This record gives sequence, structure tokens and C-alpha cells, in this order.
Amino acid sequence: MATARPRNFDTRAAGVLVACFVCQAGLGCGYVFAAVLKHVVADFEWSRTAFSMATVPLLLAMGVSAPLVGRAVERYGARAVLTAAALLLAAALAAFARVDSLASFYAASFALGVALTGLGDVAVGAVAARWAGRRRGLALALVFCGSNAGGALVPLFSETVAAQTSWRGAFAALAAVSLAVIVPVAAFGIREPEAAAGGSPAGT
Repeated sequence: MATARPRNFDTRAAGVLVACFVCQAGLGCGYVFAAVLKHVVADFEWSRTAFSMATVPLLLAMGVSAPLVGRAVERYGARAVLTAAALLLAAALAAFARVDSLASFYAASFALGVALTGLGDVAVGAVAARWAGRRRGLALALVFCGSNAGGALVPLFSETVAAQTSWRGAFAALAAVSLAVIVPVAAFGIREPEAAAGGSPAGT
């Protein structure tokens, strides 16, 4: 006799959690700087200190935008926030590919910080927790591993592309991947349990 599937298993929940993992992987774009540092510094003849100062507007943006992201998730839903953040991520990376001054580099860093916050734990954690049911801790742990996966892959990808083309090509390639992968996943893969289950919370 066939074994019945557990009552609390929901394939829709699994799909949403995978989408959350992909969105979290976008956080790996925050590790791109180390991969392109030597190329950018050589091109513009900036000091390494000036280049490293790009983390200041990045971290400032993350700190300022975090409560705004939380408020937006409550008001508009995680899907809208994650989709907007993914679009901003692609735009910020594309802006890096076209910078012509230190000021524009810092401005792109600020935009990247806002995008990373939108794709981060606030929005992803909110929607994943609603789908996870009784195994919420395990689900969140697996979803948040996405940032580690992105952090491992983005520098390797960026350094490879930069070596074969240029650092501008690396940023452009990352922008294309974000637009082709993360944006549609956020737009079509993220769902609220109430919307997907006709008013009843889903579990996994």
C-alpha cells in the first residue's frame, strides 16, 4: 500500500522557499568589490583606500533602508518589495559598469546597498516564515544559505569575467544575470500563503 504524503507538506511552499533562496543569493553581489578591485584601481588610478570607501555609502544605505523595507513589506507585500529590489540590483550593477568618477562609484554603491537590503533577511524572512509552518527554523536556515551561495559564486564569476573582458563587463554580466534570473523569480515565485491558498495559511 502506498504511503500517504504528510498532510503538512505543500509543494507550493517548497517553491516559494526556493524562490526566497534565489533572492537571498542576490546578496552575493555585495562581495563583487574584492573581485574587481585591482582592475578598477588600475583603470582609474585610484588609491585602494578611496576604492574601499565605497563600503561607507553601501553600509549607510543598508542601515537607513532596513526599517523602510520592513514597512514596505507590511504595506505592499514581500513579492512587490523583492521584485523592486531585484530591479534596483540590476540597475545598480549596470550603473557600476558605466561609472566615470569616484562620486558616481559611490552613488552606485549607495543604490546597491538599498537593493541588497530589499533582497535581504527582512523581506525574505517575512515571507519564508509565513510558509514554513512548524519547521520554520529549518526553513529559514536553508533559505538564508542563499546568501552564502551567492557570496561564493559572485566573486568567482566576477573575477573570471573581468579577466576575460573587463571589470565593466563583470558588472554588466552580473546585471544581466540579476535581470534574467532574480527579477522573474521574485516576481513569479514569491507568493503570500493567504493569496495562494485561498485564505488559509500553508505549511511545509
